[in-house]
Amino acid sequence: MQATDGNFYGTTPHGGRYGNNGTVFKITPQGSVTTLHSFDNTDGAVPMDLVQATNGNLYGTTSNGGDLTCNFGQGCGTFFEITTGGKLTTLRRFSNTDGVLPIGLVQATDGNFYGTTILGGNLTCPQGCGTVFEITPGGKLTTLHLFHETDGAEPFARPMQATDGNFYGTTTSGGDLNCASTAVPPGCGTVFSVSVGLGPFVETQPTSGKVGATVIILGNNLTDATSVTFNGKAATFMVVSSTEIMTIVPSGATPGKVKVKTPVGTLTSNVNFRVSPTISSFSPTSGPVGTDVVITGESFTGATSVTFGGVNATSFTVDSSSEITATVPTGAKTGKIGVTTPGGTATSVESFTVTM
Repeated sequence: MQATDGNFYGTTPHGGRYGNNGTVFKITPQGSVTTLHSFDNTDGAVPMDLVQATNGNLYGTTSNGGDLTCNFGQGCGTFFEITTGGKLTTLRRFSNTDGVLPIGLVQATDGNFYGTTILGGNLTCPQGCGTVFEITPGGKLTTLHLFHETDGAEPFARPMQATDGNFYGTTTSGGDLNCASTAVPPGCGTVFSVSVGLGPFVETQPTSGKVGATVIILGNNLTDATSVTFNGKAATFMVVSSTEIMTIVPSGATPGKVKVKTPVGTLTSNVNFRVSPTISSFSPTSGPVGTDVVITGESFTGATSVTFGGVNATSFTVDSSSEITATVPTGAKTGKIGVTTPGGTATSVESFTVTM
């Protein structure tokens, strides 16, 4: 998965420093790999995919390890949090009653995580038919459903939250027990939904973009929409159908929720839309260390850094969403100017020349 810092994060099911239990790694778009964590079995083994939460940290599950008295000594799996810097915290070790082999997570609109376990739970199946669970960012787990073969068994993928607020998923077996009747457990699988009372929302595709970019909004009952806003900034839009709106990221938009107003209420996006900054020009185009440079562009609000040739400016001021004044720092090199905001990083087309 690509995180908001632009780097990619993933897991390996095996390898690592401690007994072949798997790792969490970071890889830059240029291909530089860093191993952030090696699992040692007590904190998990065979990690699955990751999800970046709204707090910026990564969360995931391991399908084995943790409580080594569980699952014939292999462990029932864990739920963990890891920072992009590599600090890992084991938040829960699964037990037989929780379910065995958690397979993945999705963070829902209520801030909690939802997932499935392949085994465990109801013992109608030899090792349990699997579960659907909810778990808080602190590790408190609630089992939402125990599969019983006739409604499915062995869900082998994390559920997804649809824009109606409900969760949907599949099982690999169970259902019609006359189908694949010689399999253990029998059945050809099911499609299921789980409702926990969460309300409808809208989803943007993509979840980030520059001012002027086209964005698709998915949802339900959108036909009579009267407004679309990006963190409060009104946008032009066109209703394509009852489930789709096409819109343009408006000038002056800042990172935040996208909202669609309809006659029956306002629908809010499930995640913040990140407005990417752009640099259109800067003046002057050259100068020595200590020169004040005015950078113009879009979406500079909340800027966290300005760089000259890769060297951080120690002094800069965000004058407006379209202008930054930065001082050329000691050690600056001739090169591109960069501006980083919560929405991403913009790089100038032209280079700033550092003179003596």
